Amino acid sequence: MDERTLGEIARATGVTLKGLDFGLASSGPDLGGSEFVQLQRPKVALVGGETISTYSFGTIWHTLDTKVNMAASTLSSTALARTDLDKYNVLILPSASGGPTTYKRLLAEGGVKHLKEWIEDGGTLVAVGSAAAFVADTSVGLISVRQKRQVLEKLDEYSSALALAKEAESPSVDSLAVWEGKRPEGDEESADGAVSDVTKEADELARKLSPSGVIMRVNLDEEQWLSFGLGPDVPIMVRGSYSYVTKKSGSVAGRFGDYENVKLSGILWPEARERWAESVYSARESVGKGQVVMFATDPNFRGYFLGGERMLLNAVLLGPGFGTRQTVEF
Repeated sequence: MDERTLGEIARATGVTLKGLDFGLASSGPDLGGSEFVQLQRPKVALVGGETISTYSFGTIWHTLDTKVNMAASTLSSTALARTDLDKYNVLILPSASGGPTTYKRLLAEGGVKHLKEWIEDGGTLVAVGSAAAFVADTSVGLISVRQKRQVLEKLDEYSSALALAKEAESPSVDSLAVWEGKRPEGDEESADGAVSDVTKEADELARKLSPSGVIMRVNLDEEQWLSFGLGPDVPIMVRGSYSYVTKKSGSVAGRFGDYENVKLSGILWPEARERWAESVYSARESVGKGQVVMFATDPNFRGYFLGGERMLLNAVLLGPGFGTRQTVEF
């Protein structure tokens, strides 16, 4: 690129360009080092149609079209199973009007296979609201995140995984146990292995008391690229009955706060507080060369509650470069 072209770009964008004689930095990563990831241009498709929530579709479309000025193709939900997805590297599934069963009915077994093959080939699937419940459904199995209601008999395993992840973040060391061989205080069996007393009846009650318009705290993993540009936590508007758990805590970008700190505003019954506390809000998992990004609720509820909007944009804009293994196009 010649000097004149660079000058035109600088004037058009308002960017100040400075020349460097070498790429070595006095501190931090060097230019051209492996610490930098080359982004890929997002080629976005957004699923819409009469079976899709107009609120969910509308806010996502408005964010991309008006706020970011990004063109996105709209795909018919009823034809999704037969649509050629090869021209896109980002596919967004908004929340469906009839819940996750809507996507299961529209895609069926052949459509899910078609979708999974596209992801494995390097696509980024962004699932929002009930679409997240669809990809986390045990019968669909696109990701390892699970609807809590479907794994009640195994909740102790998920609780253990969460406890281990929290311990890894702030490990505690018993010096007497390390240096003198003293058994740590408490039962010989680790508390992580305690069996959960959650029953189907209790879970059904918690679902009946699901949050509806409650502002809840989501704690972020600040080392995840989905959280880029945000602080340690964000407020999220929550409406719905789906709560999520996972054994792969490293894939979680955002998790609802603990029991005492999860609610920021609104009415949250104790049963629902227990069910949502420390559950998964957003996660990213590799699938073949591609990935699936899920959001438990709409990140930018109705286009005015913007707590998680940056996470959604990160998934769309950064996802093809950060989370996938694609052939670089020149």
